[in-house]
Amino acid sequence: MVNIPLNNPFLALLINPDGPITPEMEDASPVNHINIVTKNFDFANGYRADMPEMSTLAKKYDIILGQECFTSNFRAMAKSLGWNAMQHREDEARAGSLIAWNPAKARCVNRGIYVGVDPKNHPGIESRIRTRYVVWGDFAIGSTMLHISSCHFPPPSDRGLSPYMAKNIVSDNERIDSEYIIGADWNDRGDNPYNVRNALDGKTYKNGIDGFIMSRNIKVVDRWVEPKRNSDHFGVGVKIQVKRLKADDR
Repeated sequence: MVNIPLNNPFLALLINPDGPITPEMEDASPVNHINIVTKNFDFANGYRADMPEMSTLAKKYDIILGQECFTSNFRAMAKSLGWNAMQHREDEARAGSLIAWNPAKARCVNRGIYVGVDPKNHPGIESRIRTRYVVWGDFAIGSTMLHISSCHFPPPSDRGLSPYMAKNIVSDNERIDSEYIIGADWNDRGDNPYNVRNALDGKTYKNGIDGFIMSRNIKVVDRWVEPKRNSDHFGVGVKIQVKRLKADDR
């Protein structure tokens, strides 16, 4: 893999982790819709505890966005399901958020991780939390390209850091040409947490503090709230419409 620095110093791009894009991408999107869920795994509980949850979600969804995943190896879980997963396991802070996907339904063509907010850079704000990272991937689904991010905003006790994280997320999503989906534990119950929705001219699908902000052009045809199971958070799922490759695009 080749690391390519972008203008934003926090960003690092990993090119084509699943290999080059080919006309056979149509085989990776046999339907016109794709299901995506965002879920806070509540600090995770280890492989044996979290694998049933992953297995259950994988039966319904094609892409899983996770937060508070520190202590479980979700890459191993994804592999056992025949899925791929992006979870940086160099340390617990980077391992906190993840994106897992079914390669039969979606193809990751670019991906990376950047700092959402580092408390050490804001000494005037008292905080004991870890650095918050944002993982992202560019996914080709049929002829639709989606920029998908997963992240976890600071808790209410550290709310002073949240506007800085929001600014970095807005900056990342403004740099792209494709439609975007941000799945997060926003730690905010409003529809426009830290002005992210308005800054990106998006729309919100949330249940409490968990859920999505996404491009207005994305058509959501169904949505669900998943049970808490072994987490203290509900999962929030959406079914979105995607475009298939046409014969002329082959």
